[in-house]
Amino acid sequence: PEKKSGKYFHVTFLLRKGKILVWAANDYTKAHLSSRFGDYKPTKTGGSYNACLHSEVAAVRTFTNKFRNTDMRKITLFNVRLDHNGKPCFAAPCVNCQRNIVDPLNFKEVEFTK
Repeated sequence: PEKKSGKYFHVTFLLRKGKILVWAANDYTKAHLSSRFGDYKPTKTGGSYNACLHSEVAAVRTFTNKFRNTDMRKITLFNVRLDHNGKPCFAAPCVNCQRNIVDPLNFKEVEFTK
């Protein structure tokens, strides 16, 4: 995957039995898909924030379009976040992705860099 514009490189992989089925990166040029994945509630106060397309949302969208399936019970979601030096950073899903994607879709596992 290519690094997108933004402070960090954040990518989500959806795997089954250790095989990558789809992946997607944060896309800072596209807006969050609230019509399909719920409203994005800002987690920081002050100023205005337009949520970008988070990698978790993009990965689930790619998966459902590719496989015509939304059953995630056998799927592992794995988030990776790298800083500008390529070092792993904390990459747990944000509270919005947790609420709108991770919890309702019931993934087998959710893993992330720490």
